[in-house]
Amino acid sequence: MCAAILLLAGMFAAEAQTPGDPPQKGSIVSIPSDVVKELAPTGKLRAAINLGNPVLAQGTPEAPRGVTVDLARELARRTGLDLELVPFPAAGKVFEALQAGARVTNPASRRVLEKCGFQWTGVGLYRIRALKSSAPIDRFRLERSIWASLKSWGRSRRVA
Repeated sequence: MCAAILLLAGMFAAEAQTPGDPPQKGSIVSIPSDVVKELAPTGKLRAAINLGNPVLAQGTPEAPRGVTVDLARELARRTGLDLELVPFPAAGKVFEALQAGARVTNPASRRVLEKCGFQWTGVGLYRIRALKSSAPIDRFRLERSIWASLKSWGRSRRVA
């Protein structure tokens, strides 16, 4: 999200510095397609919203509002991407969940993720540059609390 905010801030600055042109509606700065693919490889822009900082966001998880929500919506509009707002109660919570994916045709990778504590959250499409196409993937998520409990299991001693 930080990269997205910086990109958007740069676009606004570029617009503000365009001399001699009357104000225009919409974007006068185009975003290169490779940048869009980096920001949203699945075709959907996911933006973390820190509800713990009232300067950045207010409202509820179901209806967040504020500057980061506005920036995320504008970036989605300018890139032509669908937007998914992912609210968190505090900044630290943004980094408390890891996400991973495995191609549906690769059950071995799926088993590794499951053994590491990742939980299946659904199926989606992921853009694979080498194939120049999209492929279905199983999506997984690992909560910090689950990881911490699994890590503590490794500390237990075996009794012979």
